[in-house]
Amino acid sequence: MKGGLKIPIFILFIALSITSLGGVVDDYEKEISRLEKQCEEKMSKDYSTTGMVLATQEYYEELDKVLNKVYKELMATLDEEGKVALRDSQREWIKFRDKEITFAANLYSKKDGSIWRLSTPSIMTNLMENRIRELASYIGDQRDELF
Repeated sequence: MKGGLKIPIFILFIALSITSLGGVVDDYEKEISRLEKQCEEKMSKDYSTTGMVLATQEYYEELDKVLNKVYKELMATLDEEGKVALRDSQREWIKFRDKEITFAANLYSKKDGSIWRLSTPSIMTNLMENRIRELASYIGDQRDELF
């Protein structure tokens, strides 16, 4: 009987771990989705290239606010050494983000057709979304939300 209980307990542990993936990660994912939907609604009202670029830039600005929020929330969970490490990591990420955006802008500015103007703002928002998710997952780890 002892060996028979190990598998169900393991399965229960995995199920509880998966269901607890909500929490802070889920909250930020919902915020990203809400903002993305707002962007899509703006694009549907003005689907010109300029309208879509403006909507995407506004989305990026809103994501920047969310990124600042999640960064501050994560900072509040860390000891002094962790805060220094996060600050350094974020500074390096910002350098990477800016270089990536510069590269994309250079690449897509040379393409024919106005639709390419959407590529750089799209890359910008993807970078922000992914960083928000990364920092939110660290908060979840700090709160032991995965286990």
